[in-house]
Amino acid sequence: MVKKILLHLFIFFSVAFCNYNINSIYQKGIESYRNDNFFEAIIYFNQILEYNYESEELLYNLGNAYYLTDNIPLSVWAYEKCLKLNPFNEDAKFNLKLVNLKVKDRIEIPDPPLPLKAFRLIKNFFSPKDWILIGLILMFFASILFFTRKLFSKSKFISFEKLFYIILIIIILPGSFSIYDSFNINQGIVKSNKVNIYSAPNNSSVILFKINEGLKVDIKGKDSDWIKIKLIDGKEGWIPSKKILIL
Repeated sequence: MVKKILLHLFIFFSVAFCNYNINSIYQKGIESYRNDNFFEAIIYFNQILEYNYESEELLYNLGNAYYLTDNIPLSVWAYEKCLKLNPFNEDAKFNLKLVNLKVKDRIEIPDPPLPLKAFRLIKNFFSPKDWILIGLILMFFASILFFTRKLFSKSKFISFEKLFYIILIIIILPGSFSIYDSFNINQGIVKSNKVNIYSAPNNSSVILFKINEGLKVDIKGKDSDWIKIKLIDGKEGWIPSKKILIL
């Protein structure tokens, strides 16, 4: 019993110290940032990431610091990570557009049709974890409605249940895509210029094309120290893993 109490106290004070340390480091980073010491601010912000702690504010400020030191790939990476936490951070969206103007290999994507745009907006409104919670809550209410109809068998309950199921499908559909994407779509940012993309995961294979820093790519597979990537225009190939930042 005493050992359990001591263990809980140790965990409590460890977490409290960790939080205090993170806040202290973050304030030092912000102070450095405000004094235009951007390289110093980057060091402080990265120290916080070493604690496995992330927040949209931290990543947004880190992206700004990288941008102001002209580090294109890492600024793209930080803004993209920020938008994964909050897709509606307008400042991060705007700054990402600015930094992407400096990416040599960027490909302009035409605006999607309005229905697809609306679907993506709904899909990104909540995080995958939030969608799972919403789905469980809705399924709970659906089960209540089902048993209520079985008990009372009134037409009003039947009509209401049907309406609820329609709403359930409409809500769960974008949520399902959000959850699927989070588990199946991996992306990264190229962090070097003039990187050779090979036909196979070795330096002796054919060089298919070259890409430059800051480009966002889909990750399709891994093999030892190599990563298979796919560009938005459909090109595929292998890149050394040290040349890419995983999102």
